[in-house]
Amino acid sequence: MALWFAALLGLLQGLTEFIPVSSTAHLRIAPALFGQPDPGAPYTAVLQLGTLVAVLAYFAKDLVALPVAMFKDPSSADGRLPWLIAAGTVPIVIAGLVLKKHIEGDLRSLYVVCGTLIGVGLILIVIDRYAAGRGATKPIAAGPNSTSCCCQCNGCCTEARLPILRRCWAGCIRLTWRK
Repeated sequence: MALWFAALLGLLQGLTEFIPVSSTAHLRIAPALFGQPDPGAPYTAVLQLGTLVAVLAYFAKDLVALPVAMFKDPSSADGRLPWLIAAGTVPIVIAGLVLKKHIEGDLRSLYVVCGTLIGVGLILIVIDRYAAGRGATKPIAAGPNSTSCCCQCNGCCTEARLPILRRCWAGCIRLTWRK
């Protein structure tokens, strides 16, 4: 891979990870747009390690405070959050192990990536219209809906890195927030 293209993919990853578009899908589409070969799932994962380091650095204080809250005040929102994250991580580990062959192969097809971008984009439009005008929201409650969403969304996207499906977090959170 040319150095300019590796730098472009790194920049693309950095710019798209924290906005409501799929950085993974963009990393898959960019090579096709520039006439370059797909660098593959392992390269994408390595690029996303940089994002992980940035997130860990940014949330370092929270990453220390949350485990403390888990034992000091387990019924608080901060005390429950580590358990919800753990509950959402188990399905993704299983999905990643079971679907590894497909994730590295068929699911990287441009047809799947683009179809998923369009499909989830339409779902988000419906969610935005459904949620519009419903008044102020308050933080998500730790209950069956939120735990289910954490498991499903984290399971679909964090480890498996299925393109754009991490955006279901946005819809999930909006639908489980209460008036």
